Amino acid sequence: MRPLGNIGNRGDFEDGKFCYRNRCCGYIIVDNRCNFTTQVRKIFFTKDISRLDFEETNKVIKENIERSKEWILRSDKDFNETYKQAGKGDLPFRLREYKIGNPDHSSRVSLAFPSLSTFMPAAIAVVEYKDGQVTIYRKNTRLMGYCFTGVVKEIMTKEVPKGLDEILEGVI
Repeated sequence: MRPLGNIGNRGDFEDGKFCYRNRCCGYIIVDNRCNFTTQVRKIFFTKDISRLDFEETNKVIKENIERSKEWILRSDKDFNETYKQAGKGDLPFRLREYKIGNPDHSSRVSLAFPSLSTFMPAAIAVVEYKDGQVTIYRKNTRLMGYCFTGVVKEIMTKEVPKGLDEILEGVI
């Protein structure tokens, strides 16, 4: 593995581990088996437990998006139905994803740093596991925002998390 572009610098350790140092995450230490996926999940995604069941969680999220003056629903995907229609069988959990855009955020971010358009629109995933627990996942834009400066940092560290928290109001 090597750092991509100017993300960071690799440093090797005697025990076979190496790390990447970068300005957004500090150090990420990876052993020679590349056993860091669990840590990456904890760093780059946020996880919240819903107070509601799966159907009610999705209903409230959709209502909050519709009421929002800032966010627009770009897509609402039921992965279980999509995979069933494609002949891929059933997932061992229920999964619904919302892609939501904020034209004000996306226009300012795209003007400042066009490659960040690959992170847009924002996404919220709602998962119901077999035990009935409903979990909500989203990208940790607050952390990712610290990789940048100026308007991008402001939007990703403050405005996007605040907006997504408002969309999840009544759910978490």
